[in-house]
Amino acid sequence: MKIHLIGDRQSGTLPNPRFVGLTSAGLNDGPALVQVADSLPYLEVYAEKAYDYLKRKIGLPFTLLEIN
Repeated sequence: MKIHLIGDRQSGTLPNPRFVGLTSAGLNDGPALVQVADSLPYLEVYAEKAYDYLKRKIGLPFTLLEIN
């Protein structure tokens, strides 16, 4: 089992969790985010491990930004 977290950005601290999901251990962050993308209220999504997967996807309902 794997926990996926999507949160609201907060300057100077960790994100405030908004969505938490459980998936099978074999599902990576990118495909997990694609499954819920249409229900997210965000215009911009900062992604870490999911970035490489999502940058190849067309038609996402948000702008994808990489965490450096």
